Amino acid sequence: MNNDQLYAQVQETIKQHTLTIDGMMKEYKQELYEQVLDVIKQQTSTIENMMEEHTRKIEIYIENTVNKRLDALADGYMLTHEKQ
Repeated sequence: MNNDQLYAQVQETIKQHTLTIDGMMKEYKQELYEQVLDVIKQQTSTIENMMEEHTRKIEIYIENTVNKRLDALADGYMLTHEKQ
């Protein structure tokens, strides 16, 4: 085997290994992408649940606090208006 043939064989081997490595990297990138996407979905779900819980707490606060104050204010207005 002469140098040119050996050189061609080495080039072909390198090319094959490069293609193999490229394929492995694409698979790895896809797996990593899917893992990141799963984490994002989980975090989004967690945030949505937290937002719903906080919204419920705010609604309860408004019902228990603000509505009572508005009712008291309206009652006071009605009493004042009736006296006139």
